[in-house]
Amino acid sequence: AETELANLLSIDINDRQYIIPNDESYYVYDIRKDNKLIEYNGDFWHCNPKMYASDYYNGRLQMYAHEKWAWDQKKIEFAKRYGYDLLIIWEKDFKEDKERVFSECVKFLNE
Repeated sequence: AETELANLLSIDINDRQYIIPNDESYYVYDIRKDNKLIEYNGDFWHCNPKMYASDYYNGRLQMYAHEKWAWDQKKIEFAKRYGYDLLIIWEKDFKEDKERVFSECVKFLNE
């Protein structure tokens, strides 16, 4: 679905490995335009807090929801440390109202 969102935004993500490196680690981001990043978080894979309790154990990830949220927070802070603005889009929100999410993304990218 992040491909669908990128297409709506007219952003080519064929080479979407937007990596912000440092000496110790790196993260891959879904959509990038200039210094703006959009992360499309799948509800299951990122344990959407609107759907999962913090003590939910995701067997595929082999971690609890609160652990995944902490990992995602580190990814957000990492991007900000390198001067990027970041917008998180949840799968549930996109599926429920693509037009609203699209408008939110356009506004974010053009700020």
